[in-house]
Amino acid sequence: MGKTKALLNWHGKKLIEFHIDVFNDLGIRNINLVLGHDKEKIIEVVNRKKIKIIINKITWVENQLLF
Repeated sequence: MGKTKALLNWHGKKLIEFHIDVFNDLGIRNINLVLGHDKEKIIEVVNRKKIKIIINKITWVENQLLF
């Protein structure tokens, strides 16, 4: 797809914004959002929401095996 899925438009909002609003509507207030790729762009969208942002510092390595 080539795009950050959390930033796709859905019902007039970014997908991540829509989900956070749904959780809030359901009474869920303690939301932790773990970010990695495109974190700066996602933070711009969600920074006005009352959520905790956790930055995942692990980078993706293709074909890496762990033993």
